[in-house]
Amino acid sequence: MEPLTMEPSRKSSSRRSNARRSSARIHDLAITILEDGTIDMMPAVDMDPAAAVYFEKGAEVLLGKEIPVTTPPPAKDPPKSTKSTRSDKSRLAVLLKEQDWFSIYKRFAAISFLTNVVLFSVAVSGHWPCARDNAALLSLANVVVLSLCRNEVFLRMVFWLTVLLFGHSWVPLRLKLWITHALQNLGGIHAGCGVASLLWAVYALAWLAEHIHRVPKSSVAILSVVFVLLLICCLAACPLVRHVHHNVFENAHRLCGWAALGLIWAFIVISATYDPFTGDFYTNGDRIVRRVDIWFAAGLTVVIFLPWTLIRRVPVRASSPDESVSLITFPDGLPVGVLGRIARNPLKEWHAFGIGSDGFSKNIMICGAVGDFTKRLVTHPPTHLWTRTVRFAGVAYLANMYKRAVFVGTGSGLGPFLSFIMQPSKVDVHLIWIAKDIPKAYGRKITKILDRYPQEKLIVHDTAFMGRPNLVKLVVDRVRECGAEMVIVTSNPAGSKKVIDGCAEAGIPAYGPIWDS
Repeated sequence: MEPLTMEPSRKSSSRRSNARRSSARIHDLAITILEDGTIDMMPAVDMDPAAAVYFEKGAEVLLGKEIPVTTPPPAKDPPKSTKSTRSDKSRLAVLLKEQDWFSIYKRFAAISFLTNVVLFSVAVSGHWPCARDNAALLSLANVVVLSLCRNEVFLRMVFWLTVLLFGHSWVPLRLKLWITHALQNLGGIHAGCGVASLLWAVYALAWLAEHIHRVPKSSVAILSVVFVLLLICCLAACPLVRHVHHNVFENAHRLCGWAALGLIWAFIVISATYDPFTGDFYTNGDRIVRRVDIWFAAGLTVVIFLPWTLIRRVPVRASSPDESVSLITFPDGLPVGVLGRIARNPLKEWHAFGIGSDGFSKNIMICGAVGDFTKRLVTHPPTHLWTRTVRFAGVAYLANMYKRAVFVGTGSGLGPFLSFIMQPSKVDVHLIWIAKDIPKAYGRKITKILDRYPQEKLIVHDTAFMGRPNLVKLVVDRVRECGAEMVIVTSNPAGSKKVIDGCAEAGIPAYGPIWDS
């Protein structure tokens, strides 16, 4: 790796513009020492004048010389948000304090829950006898819907069909943006239906208690346990628990969900085979098959266990150019815009990362060492990992509906966008990547990939040499220059929110990870 190439000037009459090396790349800087003691550098990518100063400052440190630098006038910042800034930039603080109470996520959650509340009120008032007698079925129906909203195989099909139907130039941009917002916030429906399932379960228990002489007592006990398990899942999904004790959230959802599914089957079979007149159980397969709840339970079983039938233990190559990043290479090619999950133990925690793939022979995950799992990828490189053969679609997948987009990544946030650099896609991508000490931290594997992409569509900002950029201004300026229709940003919660809010003030639609991503 050659991070810097020194090239003294041979002609005293050489001008700065002629002394620059035109073939400089992401990992190369051409430096020319002129007779008057000044230094000229050619960065690998286009940048604003203020950023060029950081390169010259970096040369000053490298050469131990005082360098006369003419600093261009600083660019004006875009108008500041009227929202109060918060000094606490921790992940949980951003997630809890900076939530928009009228976000699409919360609207979906409210609509899902309030729809159930209206139906519940009609049933309680006696105007919907069918719902009153089948409250357990309505609770189960909510569980099926919320499971579909989190099923990665089902959502992959939905995203693919969406791009197929709406990824055309004649489709109005406003409709595409609304669809992108809606698909990114399906978790709101998941949350709303989760709480609503508790409501119907309570009503079902009340109905069973009222008709205890007509139902088996075991069904009351089973449904009570199902209610407790669903309640644990809901409590574990609260932001405070989910982000401070993520493993608790994940294990509660998995173990309680599986247990609840088994008990639901038991409840349905017991209810279907019990004769209230004799108090005995009988076998009548034809009657069981005709029950609606048995088919809901069958569908729920498929939705829950289908992703688990697709897990495989695969060989991987793990490398760590630096202790802060692990690069994991898998053997198969993948389309653009998908993400993957990996685990050392399939029954424990799974972690999602962006994927870069050439579409044919391999794919790469960039894993930033920020937690226990990812740090172990660096200190104890794996030779095999568990993964799912059907990767799930992220919001970047929906960029294929648009003509042109700007992708913004910081650090390992480059991962979800790397496939768009490595293989052709429907969308014209302009990439902005902000990272520290890129050649050292990410190595030649990543810089070579970026070298092959048209440099006029690429801005790589190395904060080790260039300092921290005004990211909002950088993004807004690039969008206006290239005429992009939307922006996708992958950064930490505070950074993503800052870019999204800044783009919103400039009238630019922008998307990033939401709190339950």
